[in-house]
Amino acid sequence: MKYAVFEGPDLGGKSTLTKKVAERLGYRLVAEPFTESENGKAVKKAIINNTFNKETEVFLLAANRLEAFRDVITPNRHTGVIGDRSVVSTMVYQVGEGVYNSPMNILNFMSKVLEDQMHDIYPDHLFFLDIDHDTYLSRLASSGRVADEKEKALMDPDNWMKLKEDYLAAIELITFTNPDVQVHFITPETTVDEIIAIIDPSLLPE
Repeated sequence: MKYAVFEGPDLGGKSTLTKKVAERLGYRLVAEPFTESENGKAVKKAIINNTFNKETEVFLLAANRLEAFRDVITPNRHTGVIGDRSVVSTMVYQVGEGVYNSPMNILNFMSKVLEDQMHDIYPDHLFFLDIDHDTYLSRLASSGRVADEKEKALMDPDNWMKLKEDYLAAIELITFTNPDVQVHFITPETTVDEIIAIIDPSLLPE
């Protein structure tokens, strides 16, 4: 099975990197939230616009993730899938009040939704693309767009550190519940060849 996901804060270069890695490997690329359907596009728009509370977002993302696994991830897992985000992002960004008030509760719920339909939520490889706060600020400033509320909040170094801690806690829970998931910490300086060497070294020239 060949399913590798990439996680990390926005502006780290994750989407560009996943495209390059998927192209080199010949793997299917899929992004979460899944937007390869009209329903998927509507879910992403609602998440971006903060249309609903966190509990409703969890349910929307569960349906969205089920669609991604049903239509793309599970059918292509034997030949290879690269994921731009995964359940880890939901565990970081959708924690709220009520039932889904912890990353573990969200993971358990998402896992159960997929397991009931014979899908395995856990990737074989989980890459965390880490960037420092100064790099984030520089990239945000040079992006040429007006920062949204989430991006403005992350200009505060304390909020940035809290986000990183939330990511690391979510990743720790993933490996606790499934020790077979291989976690790799990378930076913007990590090359595509270095990533290929981890996922499928047979594709590198001798």
